[in-house]
Amino acid sequence: MKLRSLLIIIALAVSGAVFGAPESMDVYDLTHTRKALDGTQKTLQKGWDEVFLVSALQGLANRKAPSLYVIWMDADTYWLDKMTEKGSWMEKTALNTISGLEELLLRHKDCYKGAVIYDPNVPATSCVAATVAGAEDLLPVRYDTSPDSLYSRLVKGSGLLKPVKWLLCEDGASMFTGKGKIPGTDRDSTGSAKCDAYIWAKENYLDKGRCSKTDMGYYIDYYFIKAPDARSLSNSTLVNLDFQIAGRGFVFDLSVWDDETPVDDPDQPLGADFGTFKEILLSQYRRSKGEMVQISGFTPWNLKYTESRLAGGSHGAVETEWHHAELLSNYNCYMDADALGSSDMANASVFSKYPLKKKYPQPKAGVRELRSMGLIDKDGYVRAANYICLYVGDYDSSAWLYQKLPSMWDDPKRGWIPLGWAVNPTLARRFAFGMDYMRRNATQYDSFVAGDSGAGYINPGSLAEPRKYSLLPDGTEKWLKHCKKWYSRFDLSVTGFIIDGHAPKMTDEIFDAYAAFSPDGIGGQKLPSGAGVWKHAMPYKTMGDGNKFDDAERIAEYQQGELSFLYLRNIQWKPEKQLEYVNKVKKHNPDAVFLGPHEFFALIKYYYENGEKCRYTHVNLFKLSNIEITEHSAMNRRSDITDLFGGLNGEVETSAALFEDAADGYAHYVEFRTKKPAAVKRVVLRLRSDSGSDNRSVKRFRLLAGDSRDSLKEIVSEDTTPPGQREKYEFEFPQPVTAGFFRAEFIQPDVKNGPRILELEAYEE
Repeated sequence: MKLRSLLIIIALAVSGAVFGAPESMDVYDLTHTRKALDGTQKTLQKGWDEVFLVSALQGLANRKAPSLYVIWMDADTYWLDKMTEKGSWMEKTALNTISGLEELLLRHKDCYKGAVIYDPNVPATSCVAATVAGAEDLLPVRYDTSPDSLYSRLVKGSGLLKPVKWLLCEDGASMFTGKGKIPGTDRDSTGSAKCDAYIWAKENYLDKGRCSKTDMGYYIDYYFIKAPDARSLSNSTLVNLDFQIAGRGFVFDLSVWDDETPVDDPDQPLGADFGTFKEILLSQYRRSKGEMVQISGFTPWNLKYTESRLAGGSHGAVETEWHHAELLSNYNCYMDADALGSSDMANASVFSKYPLKKKYPQPKAGVRELRSMGLIDKDGYVRAANYICLYVGDYDSSAWLYQKLPSMWDDPKRGWIPLGWAVNPTLARRFAFGMDYMRRNATQYDSFVAGDSGAGYINPGSLAEPRKYSLLPDGTEKWLKHCKKWYSRFDLSVTGFIIDGHAPKMTDEIFDAYAAFSPDGIGGQKLPSGAGVWKHAMPYKTMGDGNKFDDAERIAEYQQGELSFLYLRNIQWKPEKQLEYVNKVKKHNPDAVFLGPHEFFALIKYYYENGEKCRYTHVNLFKLSNIEITEHSAMNRRSDITDLFGGLNGEVETSAALFEDAADGYAHYVEFRTKKPAAVKRVVLRLRSDSGSDNRSVKRFRLLAGDSRDSLKEIVSEDTTPPGQREKYEFEFPQPVTAGFFRAEFIQPDVKNGPRILELEAYEE
């Protein structure tokens, strides 16, 4: 028997077969629903109805094993081809094309028990219907008695779908009214039909243990149908629901703001959405016993909850994202952030069944490699250069990875330069096949780090007590346990970008947790300093600006000829564009050295842990380590004056110093002394105003020098009214000016914001 089993295993390995691949799988083309859209509400509703029903059917059909695949967009065809090519997972799987909805329903009739009917007059009931569908093996159908609707066709007509659960009265009247008692509960109404529907679902499904303990879905409800562009179902995220329904996830769509009513329910009591949101999260927290919970989805900012033209709110899109992340983090929840633009992902119920390896090791550089690269000399000195690392993001969303990976991985220039792909390991929960595909096809220059903020998008500062919104116990240990598991599987030891948003800074205990599961480095916003090493263990670096392609020349000039570390984030740039950016920087600065993330953080750690020894060719006399700042005028509340001298400590714009807003003619200033008298021959000032305006500009720059404040004399006074967005000014003196005390003044023009100073430098030559 043992010999026979061994022969079978060998035969499977040789044939390329993979355990878990189905013998056959149905394929259903949903693209006809998109092609049929003609700009009318009728075709949009018809498309919504079929896509929603098929996605639910797919979730139920694929609950145990892959059985149904849908074609919704180009990415679906791409990944189906990859899965079925020679040597791949489904090489031997027979694909059956299904041509009609009725045929599809009949082929999979054993996986569902009937229909859940939801109320188009209470859009939230569509999300509730998704929850009920997963919990009770039902298919969601919108109540619509018009002759050609799915309800008339499948429920009232053919009888193919028996109505099992009603989320409205059978005569079409709304069951949830926002008045009296919430139906099926002992609770008084919240005053909102929308919130009542979610409370009903919470009490009857979430609280009773009929939903997943590990997964929830945050996707837009039927309100999407009111979108002014009735020619598109993209970003409806209906196809994402197969994963939630397969796993019995609780699905909802609520506002995170308590200071305004949402556009989809303007008459609700103030804060009703927010209160209901917190109730749902608290219920899930108790059911999961505080373990980390994945919430897939993202704020539908174009239609709800923000200041976007159609969304009716007063909060910015990024502000809303950050508040959303902060709220989830308070309850030990993290996002798989299917954000707009690339928010749709079909077939996760198929990809999630791919059998991942237990370990995915990757090569990592250390001090030995840094020496062999010539970055550390025989005496232990670091070579003075501008060291730059590119954070390739943002892949904190399965949907983004699913849609964008084909063009990224097939780019012929991938593998030409070192790139740190910031892919959250938890994306393997929905896109296991894609995660394995990346590792199998990586080049020597493709390395992997965790994206924001580790094993899922979270604000880690909100794990610590006191937790503003939940008042729950500290969640740091739960996060540590969760991240250790996922980092271990994918051999991750660098966390590319920790997003703190508006949440509190990380505590020492949270930094210690990151040092335990991310020992080779972290990038982030609110770090102890611009760069350093946490407790002689974990290197860290703030994420810098300069993340636009047009910033390449300015990045090339940043502290040129000195030692500097720049960590730059870009979003969804193809390798070809990354290479073009690198070449543009190196054209203006041949000494720029681009490193992969492991080499980059290893060099930071070596430099700061070994006496900061460096071989310089020429030195900026006004470098932060060479001066002491004695006094300065008021700064923007989240900016830092040290960034004017090469620091990277501000929260609002690292590597730039922003002064407080002031009136026309006000002299913003900074006074500082050098550690020893400096012979200044050349001064360099770098400014940047806002794009398309003179906001944050400077109309005159003055520099005064002397032995003390009392002996200051003007050595520079220059009109710096900006002819463009970015400016570099150089002032060279006939003879060096030797001084030990300086005062720099930046005169405010008649514009809205205080000046932005990128850098003030001085040199002997």
